Amino acid sequence: MKNLFVIYSVVIILFFSFGCNKESKKEKNVQDPKPNIIFILTDDQGYGDLSCNGNPVVKTPNMDYIHDHAARFEDFMVSPTCAPTRAAIYSGKHEFKTGVYDTRSPRNHMDTNIITLADVLKKAGYVTGLFGKWHLGLDSIHRPENRGFDIALTSIGEQDYKKHFDPPLARNGIPETHKGYRNNILFDEAIKFIKQNKDKRFFCHIPTFLPHAPLDVPQKYSDMYNGNKFFGMIAVLDENIGRLLKTLKELHLEKNTLLILMSDNGATFGADIYNAGMRGVKTTAWYGGTRTFSFWMWPGTIVPEDINAQTAHVDILPTLAEIAGYKLPDSILNTFDGRSLTPLLENADTSWTDRVLFTHVGRWKEGAIDAHKYCQCNVRKGSYVAVRIEYCNDPHCWAECPIFKRVQEENKPGYYSKKHAKFNYAVTPKGKWALYNISKDISQEKNIADTHPEIVKELSEKYEKWWKKIYPKVNGKQKNKTLQK
Repeated sequence: MKNLFVIYSVVIILFFSFGCNKESKKEKNVQDPKPNIIFILTDDQGYGDLSCNGNPVVKTPNMDYIHDHAARFEDFMVSPTCAPTRAAIYSGKHEFKTGVYDTRSPRNHMDTNIITLADVLKKAGYVTGLFGKWHLGLDSIHRPENRGFDIALTSIGEQDYKKHFDPPLARNGIPETHKGYRNNILFDEAIKFIKQNKDKRFFCHIPTFLPHAPLDVPQKYSDMYNGNKFFGMIAVLDENIGRLLKTLKELHLEKNTLLILMSDNGATFGADIYNAGMRGVKTTAWYGGTRTFSFWMWPGTIVPEDINAQTAHVDILPTLAEIAGYKLPDSILNTFDGRSLTPLLENADTSWTDRVLFTHVGRWKEGAIDAHKYCQCNVRKGSYVAVRIEYCNDPHCWAECPIFKRVQEENKPGYYSKKHAKFNYAVTPKGKWALYNISKDISQEKNIADTHPEIVKELSEKYEKWWKKIYPKVNGKQKNKTLQK
């Protein structure tokens, strides 16, 4: 009896010890405010350019894996082009507030007074690294190594963006010689960074150059899709993401790493094949030009599920600051257009107040801002979006006006859409706002402005106030003054 009592006591102790340890480990994982952060930002990959989102042609098994194990923001808005989205991500503000309204220099130079996402995470104790496309200025004061990144491997100059093979790269501004396919090189370097910092907290940012034009890829990948180089580039990208996932598993970092995967704008060269029923492509203010996928995977902490609340790129900085345990001062928080997504990541059904978000393609040449006030813009609140898609008559316009004009007046193909150009490069009634309910009409084919004049009035008035406030930040003269400083 004495021996049985001893055995019974040991079993009870082990049972409760195991249970407590299991709970404490789970509790520690859930409450740990400082995971490693890997942020993969693909370039020109549309919402529909993944097999997990319904694409009938391209295969993306590794992106699909992240999708299946992540919180998926299903109504995630970005800007219609590359550099503006990046400015909004890194600043928490609408890109125009940062001085960025184009993809070309110097109109893509982000104000040097902006406190960036990398600055914040560095203050939170992270080692910060960027491996890929910066696109917010590559002169000395604007380069990423001067914007919060400890290590930055990116292009030397903007003219190098188009070189997918044997790319000219600079590490913290110092030129290096690299041979091979750029996407593979950058993932190699990112994986090295992760291995070197596996015992620290790290922020590894991989803004890829793929699948942005020029469409250039090792032939074996395009051969997988009967010569389709765009899908071949996505295949290379997916393969490298697979290598990254394998590295996390080998290093036992999966449960202590938040991995974000998203793209920087709407559909491009895959739009005519599949765009999830949406109208619009990159460089348009239609839904298909501004909606992207946004997957947030943190095994054991974030529940894999769809999140349908209206969210956006400006939310990333405040979200990651909170997750990293860094309290931003009110003086900075109050300048943000974004809000933290942590309540939604904790509970997809949490109450989420609608807010107003503004989109404008920008891209006007110097002195042409007034002529483009209503060219390719929208105002979004909840399910309703007021849209104005017009074009100016300047044949030398730097914006997208000439493309819209050719499609609509001459019935020619658009740049990103040829088969469905009339649909994707549609215009709205001249001088009027069109109104759509995205939740019921994802293709934006039913203009309900006449039956909801009160909503049109509300959203158009908000646009007028916003434009008046934002105007000094993006007119040519003001921009030049900012750069001289």
